Amino acid sequence: MARHRALEMFGRSGNPAFKSKAFTESSSDFSTSEPMTLSGTVNKTGLYLLLCFITAAWTWSQFYATGDPGSVYVYVGVGIVGGLIAALVTIFKPTTAAISAPIYALLEGFAVGGVSAVV
Repeated sequence: MARHRALEMFGRSGNPAFKSKAFTESSSDFSTSEPMTLSGTVNKTGLYLLLCFITAAWTWSQFYATGDPGSVYVYVGVGIVGGLIAALVTIFKPTTAAISAPIYALLEGFAVGGVSAVV
């Protein structure tokens, strides 16, 4: 455990990201033959930003169609709570990231679009 100075410095943590198992078994949980590349990372980031932008723009348009801030509160609430759930699922079960990451991006678009339209 000498490689993980942060763990040595701060001691034990209840955070699942800092468990020693996360460092030793992280690569064995994912079955892929392709290494991570910069272009793949950029492509996925662009895709998730596009998904977030689409739902944010739709939520924004719902506010301006009615002019009533109450019309987007449900979308903001669903986006925040659903985004939190999707993030927790991804943290505790990283193998579901292929499904939970796009869902998270869509839900956060609801939250970002609603909050930015009302504010």
